[in-house]
Amino acid sequence: MPSQDPVRELLDLVAVHRFYIQTLEAQLGHPVPLPKEADKPSSEGSQLGNSIKVLRQWLAVLDMAVLPLTIRDALKANLPIETAEALMRYFMEKTSHREADRDKADFMATYLFRNSPTGQKKPPESADRYLYILEMANEFERELYRILGDAEIPALREEHAQLVKEFEFLHQEIEDFRTFDQLMDSGIVQRVRDIKQSFAESFYHPKIISQVAVYNAVFGQRFDELLHQTTQQLKTFAEKVQGEGASIMSKVEGDVTVKHLADIEEDHIKTQEYGKAQEHFRKISTFKKAVDSKHRGGKAAPASAPIPPKVPFSTAPTLNAAGSKPAAGAAAARPAAGVTAGYGATGTNEVEEGKVRNQLDVLRSFVRVADKSCFAVPLTKGTLAITAAEAEALRADYTGEKSFRADFASTMCYMAAVMARLLVEGYEFREKQNSSYLWKPHADSISYFLNSAPRIYERAATMMETAKQRGLEEKANAMQATVTKLKGEMQRAATVLQSVGSKG
Repeated sequence: MPSQDPVRELLDLVAVHRFYIQTLEAQLGHPVPLPKEADKPSSEGSQLGNSIKVLRQWLAVLDMAVLPLTIRDALKANLPIETAEALMRYFMEKTSHREADRDKADFMATYLFRNSPTGQKKPPESADRYLYILEMANEFERELYRILGDAEIPALREEHAQLVKEFEFLHQEIEDFRTFDQLMDSGIVQRVRDIKQSFAESFYHPKIISQVAVYNAVFGQRFDELLHQTTQQLKTFAEKVQGEGASIMSKVEGDVTVKHLADIEEDHIKTQEYGKAQEHFRKISTFKKAVDSKHRGGKAAPASAPIPPKVPFSTAPTLNAAGSKPAAGAAAARPAAGVTAGYGATGTNEVEEGKVRNQLDVLRSFVRVADKSCFAVPLTKGTLAITAAEAEALRADYTGEKSFRADFASTMCYMAAVMARLLVEGYEFREKQNSSYLWKPHADSISYFLNSAPRIYERAATMMETAKQRGLEEKANAMQATVTKLKGEMQRAATVLQSVGSKG
């Protein structure tokens, strides 16, 4: 996305160069010797192009010297907004595939979002919370377009437009975390890094990087909340044990002592260089598990009351058939009397059905752009094999049409999406089955689909009977093949859940 204004480009390069040099000199403790062309660039006439060329070459060297974590730590100090915007333009226009450059753009976008009027807002703890988060991302996207000015921005690739929808599920997962060690054990940090890498050059598109920045801010806030709660619990536990007469060197569990808990300094950890802070975070997670183990053994009372559950996200914005979302202030409907929260009066779980619809969007997008001989769809975890009839149904577009063929294709697509969800949830469950609690949301999802099987099979049977009445044996056989596949996935999912009973 090159800029159309060479003077502005030179000014940006000068600002980035100044930031890099100041950061390096702060680390080194002495001035950095500069080439003459980089020290005094000229914006006059014919020298302008040469100044830009020399500065870009010199900045390519500095890019190797200034590490992403160096920039992250430098951003803890207040940075002039003009410099931050120049850095953002530099990274976005560079569109580098290097992981280090992507991380720098990631940190800078998050910094700009947090210091923007939009970033000062706090989404409410309500069922339509994600609507507010999505609107915040849209507002910041517009801000990024303003920052880029006249830069040419290539169209966003379709598969990346679909992949960015995964952030809705990630926001929901963040809200599900109840303890700091649960967050640390979840693997969500690495999974998000993998998603960011999957965007390739599209990562720098305003649509993508705005979602990334908002996610980073929301995750960071939840991280800090859980860290604070956990450190307070651990210190309270240490004080209680000492108040009962135990030595500060007493062991809590394994090699963890009361002194380890008493010496935790949350504010000191937050001011540490990133790498050192990560090690402290892992230790705190270990300490929390040690204290929890002590509790389970009945040797001590809990350090504090459990964290109350968060209000669940509503997936309503993804369920509108017309493609529009409800107004941000729209209140979520209350469940009917006797209906479990998150379930509709028909016994369907709106959260899980929302995931199915989002999964279906991803399947359709992939199949419609893929070669027609391709019958394997990559998922976030694993791959879904599809039949020719399923591929045909996923490619079809009968929006708004009330007909047998539309209902038939809808039923085929729904079963394909359910199979995809079973595969993904099965992978997630197996990865987390040895944890204390991270397996449970995935087990609940699988259980929901197993319980929904009769409803799904009944719907398919009705469609097959209608097809036979119309003499469409081929369509009836195609749907029967999909039903057989779905039953196989259901059986495998049921087998996966057999280990749940051992988790008590």
